[in-house]
Formats: sequence, C-alpha cells, structure tokens
Amino acid sequence: MQTAHAVLLPSGRILLASGSSWRNRGPIETYPHTADPQSGRGIFREEEDPFLINKIEDYYQLVNNVGIYDPSKNTFYRIPHPEPVPDPKWPEHFAPNDFFCTGHLHVPDGNVLFVGGTQYYYPFRTGHRATYLFDWRKEVQTGWNNVDWRRMPSVAFVNDSTNPWIFAGSATHGWDSGQRLINLSFTRMSSTSALLLTTLDARIALIAPAFYMMFYVDCMGKPSAAQIIRFDDQAVQP
Repeated sequence: MQTAHAVLLPSGRILLASGSSWRNRGPIETYPHTADPQSGRGIFREEEDPFLINKIEDYYQLVNNVGIYDPSKNTFYRIPHPEPVPDPKWPEHFAPNDFFCTGHLHVPDGNVLFVGGTQYYYPFRTGHRATYLFDWRKEVQTGWNNVDWRRMPSVAFVNDSTNPWIFAGSATHGWDSGQRLINLSFTRMSSTSALLLTTLDARIALIAPAFYMMFYVDCMGKPSAAQIIRFDDQAVQP
C-alpha cells in the first residue's frame, strides 16, 4: 500500500498509516485501450455525497489501512483505523477521518498526534477536521527515555530497538518530512569574504531546540557544503 505515514514508535516498532492512498475506483482508462484516457477523480467525490451515514461501511473499508511493522520479527500486522463518528454539524452524515495527507507529530510521551486529512478528492482537494492520538503503550509495554534535543544525540545504545531516536519534522518542503526550512540571516565581514551567522532566538523563530544540518547552496539551489549547527532556546551557535 502507499504509506503516507511511517512513524518510529518508542517500542522500536513502526506505525504505518496510509488511509485511502489517493486511489481510484475501477475501471480506469489507460492508453492504448483508450485513445484519450481521462485521469482518475479519486474515490471521494463531492457529487456522490460520500459521507452519508448509510455509506459509512463502504467508507471505512476504503480508509482502513493501518498497520504495525515489527523489525525484530520482520512481520507486519494490521490494527484498526479509527471508526468515523456522526458529524454534529451535518445531519445524517458522518465526519470523514481519512488519514491520507493528515499531519502527524510525536508528543513528549511518545504518542502520535494525527490532525486533519483528506476529505474530498474531486472537484477539489479538501481537508477534514478530525484529530486522533495514537497510544503506543496499548501495542507494547516498554520504557521511554527523555530526550534533550539541545545535546548532540548519541546512538551507541545497548539495545537500539528499545531506544529509538524519533525525527518528525513539523514543517516540510516538497513533501519531504525530513526537511525543515529556517530563514537564517548572515552578515558579510568587511575585511574578509567570511559570513557571520546572525544570532537568532529559537523561541521567536519557532525553531525546535536541536542540532540541524545547514547546507550552503549555489544560485540554482545545488548544495556545495554542509555544516552541523545548534539551535538553542536563546540563540543559534555555528
């Protein structure tokens, strides 16, 4: 399945959630069977009123795509997608809760917060307002170590499977969740060609205190060099 979300849990297992996965109902027009094939319009179309209460079972079958991968056993097993609930603002309809294109973020206790997701596919892509919290402790019992992101992380654990490092960016660029774009300010030294990184308050700039990889790029955006920099609560240090 198309996995829109793969989240490393404190247990060492991986939560996979894809929702409806931008699928289409068959039959699909393809070339050369169709001279001028039309692109698919997705499975949730506004003109079909897909969120009627009497369509809830059909809807659930299309979004119920969540699973757990256990690296220690190299096995997968399914877990249920949250069941839709009646929409208090829309009589005779349920509230859509498709995990496709939802936003996810780890919270301090290791649980995973899911916010929003796909509502309609056609005639325009819209999002829904459902919010869920995945409780990883219901899947496995294990300890959780507090992480101070102000320190350079060390991965020299006795047992890596019980002490995973979790990197879940809260901002993306080009749908790459591993990237976080931060505006930096530099001052050119008058006597040399050196650039000085201007001090930046991480709290004002909404930057999570941590170590980041800073890339130097040319006018075409091609990286030429990289450096680890540290963002503190008070300032940035190169």
